[in-house]
Amino acid sequence: MKNKFMLCLGCALLLLSITLIADNRKAQACSCPAPRSMDEIMQSEDEVFAGTVVEITKPRGKFQSSADPLTIRMNVTRVWKGIVPAEAVIETAQSSASCGYDGFKEGGAYLVVAEETPNGLHTGLCFGNKPMGSVGQELAYLGDGYAPSLAEADPAVTKKSTQNLSNENSGYSLFAMLAAAVVLAAVCWAAVIMRRRKY
Repeated sequence: MKNKFMLCLGCALLLLSITLIADNRKAQACSCPAPRSMDEIMQSEDEVFAGTVVEITKPRGKFQSSADPLTIRMNVTRVWKGIVPAEAVIETAQSSASCGYDGFKEGGAYLVVAEETPNGLHTGLCFGNKPMGSVGQELAYLGDGYAPSLAEADPAVTKKSTQNLSNENSGYSLFAMLAAAVVLAAVCWAAVIMRRRKY
């Protein structure tokens, strides 16, 4: 009985290691092409603006993925493309391993490039975000720009987006655990059958 338990425990640890390695490889799959010029960014993206980070809300929960979303609330100071409210909310994956832009710091000022999604504004590692202290050439290209919109960010959109991303990540984790459980059960059953045949 003890041998059976140790065998099953060993199988469980092996499957857990395989699952974690597979998830880690998936998380490290992000790679960006060559940096784009501001001309390319202005033609392809939905919003380009400058702002200061007011608040960063991290995902909650004991089990997290690098793809879980950070919610970035910003005071927008200047806009070069799109209709951006004076207080904007942007989401990005919390780690660059999942193509998120993890350079945002509270109090920091940034040039932000974002896309519109059904859940609100989204940005990432490959969009072209930069701290304002390192965007001299970009600002020379962009010019004066215009003031942000007087509209306010819709908190309901942000909440919906966070819930959707969290549900997606939870679904992947649940699938991985179920798959591991099924494989483990099959391995343990095969081990028991083989052991009975020996006797």
